[in-house]
Amino acid sequence: VGFDPSLAKQATRAVKAAGGGGGGGGGEAAADGGLPRTDLQTLLDKECMTKLSCTEGNKSWQGRKAAMEDIQAACTRSGHYLEANKFVVEVLRALKPRCADSQSNLKPLAAATIADVLRAVGPEASPRYLRLVAEPLLALVGDNKKLISQAALRSLTDVVFVDGAPHPSIAEALMPAMAEAFGRKVNRAELLTWALGPLAAVQSSDKAGEAAAALVPPLLDAMKDKDVTARGKAEEACTLLAARGLVDRGQTERGARDFPPAVKRALAPILDRIHAAAAAAAAGDA
Repeated sequence: VGFDPSLAKQATRAVKAAGGGGGGGGGEAAADGGLPRTDLQTLLDKECMTKLSCTEGNKSWQGRKAAMEDIQAACTRSGHYLEANKFVVEVLRALKPRCADSQSNLKPLAAATIADVLRAVGPEASPRYLRLVAEPLLALVGDNKKLISQAALRSLTDVVFVDGAPHPSIAEALMPAMAEAFGRKVNRAELLTWALGPLAAVQSSDKAGEAAAALVPPLLDAMKDKDVTARGKAEEACTLLAARGLVDRGQTERGARDFPPAVKRALAPILDRIHAAAAAAAAGDA
């Protein structure tokens, strides 16, 4: 069974009030006078980071597994209410190579652990931390093993969706890494299907426009994919971006300029359809 995007709406999580953006030490009190956020470093033993990064020896994978499980347990003990600080950056950087671990059974665990940490620092802080690990998370969606791919999509949902809906700032932080991910053919239809929700949540801005422009070439490439679902979802994504004013006709035409003439001719009616739908959507919003 493939990833069901409708399940994303069920991936709700209670987000405690305020305090998520703090980067200093000592725990930052919540704005509503509640408990301060917990420093993740105080919840882990001194050997955790060493075990997490150790790749020497036939049994070192067991240490990496234990370290990730310890981090997940720490997130749980904190009530998923961690302080956003430099140690979180250190942990995420150490988790990044675990998404490509030589022991493939650790890859889903790495994705889930990253999701736990990002959830725990809260939606105000998680966008800037997500940028550190977005590429390896999205790369896992393109893994040939379906179990790993589906686990990556679940972890991405846990990161991006807050109270059942994609969070605009978190979704925008994921966009730059989507360009490379959309270019991969393995499981592209599944990724594009999932990405429609986050892309629809992104608010118009210059920064979002730059990220959207980088998505045009891989989306156009996906429109000539052998998989009919990938083609349809790529067109839907491009239409969505155009309707929100993040992509214009000139950008889509430039994105197709290096394609062979036959491909350009095949894409021409699709681009017409995309921009007609975008214009209609804009007129409806006016």
